[in-house]
Amino acid sequence: RLLGTEGVVPRNPMVTREEWDAIVAHDLAAGTVRGQGDYTTLVDMSYAERAIADMGNKG
Repeated sequence: RLLGTEGVVPRNPMVTREEWDAIVAHDLAAGTVRGQGDYTTLVDMSYAERAIADMGNKG
């Protein structure tokens, strides 16, 4: 069910604010986290940007 719920599981290494909000909303409802946290402070996409760049360089 989790994989079939749109926006809960990211489809690529980049996590958008919308995906973050969907993931956090799911975890808040499930009781696995206690607070939302701030996307800008907690999410660092530099590793994903490098991975995407590396994948593009491999043909």
